[in-house]
Amino acid sequence: MFNEKDMMNSAEQPDRGKEVENKFNEAFNKGDFNEVERILNEEKLEAREKDKLQRRVFQAYYKEENWQGVVRIINATEDPFSQKGRINRFKELAGEKFKEFENQIVFKEIDSSEAKEIVEIKSTLDFRELLKQKDYDRARKWIDKIVSEGKYKDLTGKKFENFINDRKRDIRQAKENK
Repeated sequence: MFNEKDMMNSAEQPDRGKEVENKFNEAFNKGDFNEVERILNEEKLEAREKDKLQRRVFQAYYKEENWQGVVRIINATEDPFSQKGRINRFKELAGEKFKEFENQIVFKEIDSSEAKEIVEIKSTLDFRELLKQKDYDRARKWIDKIVSEGKYKDLTGKKFENFINDRKRDIRQAKENK
């Protein structure tokens, strides 16, 4: 038997990601962080969307100095680069308190077996894939090419400068984490 939802065409079906984001926002705005974390851990979300929502929870936790919550979000972070950034932010904000929680952090490994072949670097995602594969030379050449062209997509001025500095930092950090 079909129900009415099954009969809808794909354009009429509700956007599942939006539905999950709405549930997340409702719980977040109520301050129900148990529900927020449940949603992040159990609901299907695209990786980028999940990372964005985790960042919001991470920020809320560190503003309240809820270091245990910060550690849970760090451990749930799937992207090794995002995790590294959150760990650095945690160190910066918690100061000496960081040492109490450092041993609870589960570091994500950059797994080259999941690597995809990058023929042409078209985005920051491709750039980060090269870093996962430890192809630092190609990553550096991509940055050098962008610098020589003096632009990347619609970034100009200070935003362009920050983008370049962030990518150079990504390379340094990836090399340090060999």
